[in-house]
Parts: sequence; structure tokens; C-alpha cells
Amino acid sequence: MRALALSILLALAAAPALAGTAPNLNGTWQGSITCKGEDSGGKQTLKTDPSTLGIIQAGPTGPLLALLDSTQYSGTFAASLDDPREGVGALIACGTNDGTVTSSESTIHSFHYKLDSSGGGTIKAEGVFVVNGIGSGTCKGSWRRTGPFLGKLGGCAP
Repeated sequence: MRALALSILLALAAAPALAGTAPNLNGTWQGSITCKGEDSGGKQTLKTDPSTLGIIQAGPTGPLLALLDSTQYSGTFAASLDDPREGVGALIACGTNDGTVTSSESTIHSFHYKLDSSGGGTIKAEGVFVVNGIGSGTCKGSWRRTGPFLGKLGGCAP
């Protein structure tokens, strides 16, 4: 009985290692993003289609450097224990802070990714933004990997 319990325990401990290699989110992703916001001028909707998301994954488990259209982000992700081809993450716009200075802009997107065996995949994101003292809103976007990311990105400045 002890041998059976030990073998089950070892199998469970090894399961994540046996599930596959670390996910690779590097690439150029094409899709669209729609943001809805409100400020003193009323409600607005802005759709960017096509939208381009470029990702550089700095290591097997991150961090991520990203360029969403013309805004640079840093981020992280976590693979699902059940299937490392799927997981969740977050991208935070460079310059985002918790300061209260008027016009200070802060943006964060949480995302879910799903990769396929052919090197393709999808990313679906939801996010929020605030421009202190001016307005705020939400965004939803989705992208498909179309190829490698050929740009260069540095990290966010401290």
C-alpha cells in the first residue's frame, strides 16, 4: 500500500514536467481591440482593426515585453497545469502607476492564451484604463499569431 501511495505521489509531482515544454508566446499577433470610455465629453467607443500585438518572451516563464499598437507593455504569464498550451497573464502599460497626478494614464490587460501544435494560437484580453481626473474605460481584444516578432523592445523604464 505504501509503494502504491508513493508511486501516485511521484506521478502527480511529475505531471507538470510531463505535460510538455514551456509555452512560447513570442511573435506578432494580429486582431482587433475595442475600448469604451467615458469622460466629461460623454461616452466614446474606439475600435482598432487591425491591431498588432508584438511579444518578446524573455525566458521560459517570462517576463514578457510587448508592443500593443503604439504602446509598450511589460507583463507576465502562467501556464495551466492541465495543459501548458493554455494559460493566463497580464500586460501593464509602461508608465502605469498608482499616482494621483491629473492626466496620469494607467492601463492593465489580463489575457488568456491558447497555443496550437502548428505554432499558431490566440490571445483574448480584457483591460481597464484610467486617465486621472479625466476619464476611464474598458477594452476587449483578440489576436491570432501570424508570425515572428521582428521588432526590438526594451523594458519599461523604472
